[in-house]
Amino acid sequence: MIADKVEEVTFRAFEVLAMDYAHGRSIHIYLIDDAAEGRRLTEISGWTGCCLDFPRASYVQARKREEFGRAGVYILTGPNEVGTADDTGAQERRVYVGESTELRIRLDDHQRTKEFWTRAFIFTAKDQSLNKGHILYLEARLLRLAREVGTAAIENDRNPDLKHVREQEKADMERFLAEILLLLPVLGVSDFQVVRNEIPSHSAGTDAAAGKRYSLKDATAKAEMLDTASGFLVLAGAEGPITEKTMTPSYESLRQRLKSSGVLKKEGEKMVLVKDYVFKSPSAAASVITGASRSGNLYWLDSNNKTLGEWRKDTTGEPVNEESTPAVGETVTEVPGNSSAPGSDLE
Repeated sequence: MIADKVEEVTFRAFEVLAMDYAHGRSIHIYLIDDAAEGRRLTEISGWTGCCLDFPRASYVQARKREEFGRAGVYILTGPNEVGTADDTGAQERRVYVGESTELRIRLDDHQRTKEFWTRAFIFTAKDQSLNKGHILYLEARLLRLAREVGTAAIENDRNPDLKHVREQEKADMERFLAEILLLLPVLGVSDFQVVRNEIPSHSAGTDAAAGKRYSLKDATAKAEMLDTASGFLVLAGAEGPITEKTMTPSYESLRQRLKSSGVLKKEGEKMVLVKDYVFKSPSAAASVITGASRSGNLYWLDSNNKTLGEWRKDTTGEPVNEESTPAVGETVTEVPGNSSAPGSDLE
């Protein structure tokens, strides 16, 4: 009887972790300095944790707060400047993940010795319930996520393990971690958000937030892309020509960075995307894969052979014209299937 109760409680703990908050969440952001770029204290209704984030320029003021005296995990972020030790050229940002039973001690050390960071995010429990095992577990999980996502260069030089908590505590920390991952993109940090390439069957072709799928219509390339909340995820295995034609400078630079970092590799007579990659725009995705300027609104087609641009117009309730008209500031001089005429797009 007791064993059945334990099993039920354990099941319930993991059931909560998988719960989908379909009814929304309330997040409270307090601007301590009455400025969006200043110190911010962020909380979620019903969560025992909180996040204090601040610019490095406000370190003296931030370290006086009570959150600095608690146990917790923290993330340091900053630009990944050319010439740093492990710069691959593909990541624009640099992150460091750490933990401490008294955050002030570790952060004081980083203030003295680490040059790259410009903003810090610290996560603590308001009831001071986090212990050493908890924060070691959270640190390890965050580092694994950052390395899996791969959008930022990682400053850490070690890989901590996850053998610090019991099964029950692991369930608690996964819930705590879920709240951290909910807050980070709200606060402008997307380097820990893993975008899965599976599409729920009930949303196929209809739900962009769940990952509406598109195929690249181009005679020189093939690729599959998901339109997700985190960006435009092009799936590993996408391939295009080795040679480049006229491209928007920013897209050409991105293609070169992905080649330098090994994300885009030469395989035979093709350039192949060897891992899933999230692009900021559909035009960047199409242009980088094809090695030529491509309008994302025209070159990505859904399962109904409808372009991304047409689908977007459909969502506004406005009638779709037979001919796609470029938006203001966008010039298109080529059509799908004709790769000889270079064009440009600004999205």
